[in-house]
Amino acid sequence: MSLEDEVREAFRKHDDDAQPDMRSWNAVEKKVRRAHKQRLAYSSALSLVIIAAIAAAVTLSPRAKESKGFSGPTATPTSVTSTPTETSSASPSPSPTSPIPVGWTARVGVQAAFALAIPADWKGGWFEGTWDFEPKVFPGGAQDGPGFVITITVEPGNYDQYAKSPSTTTSIQGNRALVWHPSTLETDYAIEWFGCPGYTPSCSSNFETRTLIVRAHASDEQINAKYSTLGDQVIRTIKNYDGTDPVHGTFPAGTQGDELSKALVRFMDARIEGIGADALMSSKAADFYNKQGGLYDLNGRIAVSYDIEGPKNKSDTAENFGVTMHYGTGDTRQELITVQRENPGAAPVIENVCTGCD
Repeated sequence: MSLEDEVREAFRKHDDDAQPDMRSWNAVEKKVRRAHKQRLAYSSALSLVIIAAIAAAVTLSPRAKESKGFSGPTATPTSVTSTPTETSSASPSPSPTSPIPVGWTARVGVQAAFALAIPADWKGGWFEGTWDFEPKVFPGGAQDGPGFVITITVEPGNYDQYAKSPSTTTSIQGNRALVWHPSTLETDYAIEWFGCPGYTPSCSSNFETRTLIVRAHASDEQINAKYSTLGDQVIRTIKNYDGTDPVHGTFPAGTQGDELSKALVRFMDARIEGIGADALMSSKAADFYNKQGGLYDLNGRIAVSYDIEGPKNKSDTAENFGVTMHYGTGDTRQELITVQRENPGAAPVIENVCTGCD
């Protein structure tokens, strides 16, 4: 072989040694593809994380949690944690002169001369001059823990002296009223409330002009959003009460309306409410109930309703009425109650009571 041939052969071998190993290239190519896919997956995951973080920031924004006052849902709640999303058809908003909404319970504050209605799953009571009404699901008032409560008191003076600025004007069952918001968790109402203390027939104007102060308070924004509209509906059922129309019993049509019969109805409604009847009777009548099983119950059986008959033996200063008391156990008791006006300027009182008498 010539020198030229040897040189050409040497160059050919060098070219063969420089050819790539295709199997090695395939392996390299797979590694490159895998790395590219991993980068794409990482980028997608990172994008999802960023989007989720933005969504969480919007959901937990304080502005998103702001109370909307009376724009909350009106459904009657069944639990503390549920969040209603629609208005309950069982809780209609009463108009200024509408009757009690269907399914609601009538209540009366005899001492404060008001009547109202509450949903069937609410409760109410009185303590030291203040009435309070709240859903039964809460163990106590909003001041004592999680809850929503409506409180009612009677104060002297014109209603417009109690309102705080800014306030809005409204009418509740025909009475002028002002509404304002001391905080995002409370709505207050000052309702014009005429009537002499103790149901006396007449009094000076400074005693007759009074105000019903009503406060609706929630313990937190979530509860306020859930109950505020329903609370406003309850408050707008508040109306004047003097015993003309019985709340917890019946009176013969066409026979009620005079001062003596209204005094009896107030006494009977207070007995069913479980508070306030003591102040409406004489010591003689009180002695009867102390000896005959109780004023608000009959030996532990709670009074739930009454039916009034009469009047019997009517005169200008006294009337006798037959009354049938109904108790939660199904028992009844017949009572003959004498209502008497001791002097022209005083409200009538329950003067005497007996059973088994004519």
